[in-house]
Amino acid sequence: MAEFNRIWLDDAKRLFLFPYPVRSIGYYPGDFSPRDPWRPKWRNIRFPPEKFELTLRLTSPSERLNQTVNSVRYSSSFPHAILKCPGHLFSFESPYATMNSLCLTYSRKTFQPLYEQHFKSGPLVWDVTLTPTVTELVRRILESLAVSNHFSMTDKLDLYAFELVEELLLQRLQHARADSGRHQLVEEIAGYLQLNCYRPVNLRVLVESRGMALSTFFRQWNRHFRETPVKYLNRLRMEEAGRLLRETGHSVQETAKLLCFSSTSYFCAAFRKHYGCPPDVYRRGETPPEKTPRP
Repeated sequence: MAEFNRIWLDDAKRLFLFPYPVRSIGYYPGDFSPRDPWRPKWRNIRFPPEKFELTLRLTSPSERLNQTVNSVRYSSSFPHAILKCPGHLFSFESPYATMNSLCLTYSRKTFQPLYEQHFKSGPLVWDVTLTPTVTELVRRILESLAVSNHFSMTDKLDLYAFELVEELLLQRLQHARADSGRHQLVEEIAGYLQLNCYRPVNLRVLVESRGMALSTFFRQWNRHFRETPVKYLNRLRMEEAGRLLRETGHSVQETAKLLCFSSTSYFCAAFRKHYGCPPDVYRRGETPPEKTPRP
């Protein structure tokens, strides 16, 4: 059974007046035994009002961790970092005892200026790359925990911990810039779908021709849209189908062909699902009020 280790440094003797003294450092190696079936599916934590905690979650048997921070949902791979802020509500999906984690705790008074300047805007959970610098800082911290009562070791822990905070913050800023570029690309693809709903669309070719992996595209798309790209394109085609049937003389068969449906029967089934009635009924304006197009 893994054992949780936390060292409190509030009363530790320091030789230098470092502006960002760490209050405590915790290391949780992770309990990789099977999940206890009696544990709840979700664990909810209201973080104490007097401190901040930056946690680096290194490894886990699970590929991803589903969690929320003040109702904002994150689905994170490992490793990732999370900043726990005073009074915030955190919820995460079990098995929550299997994460190999390093925790750095700071007083609210010490960390609040950093939070206001660097962390307040943007995600409080972000992916982390274990660069040589990050790996070396983690190693130094863990080795120092075993001899934290030695002369000047608390001062070294303050420095190592804050260097790690800086490295994780830099990665967060880099991810934010990359996400901004990816968001613009997602918006560009959404615009392309709007303008080209009459054409056959190969989403993989469309995305990869713009230099983005399909998995990355879906992850970014889901951050900004409530429906999948396929459902988004089908909705655009259904809205255009309704306009064509009402405003032009195109037949149902011609409309289906114009909008790249593989068959008229498939088009009619999709139309009925979207509008709540067959295309010919919609053309005659007989759609009941409650069967207006779905948003």
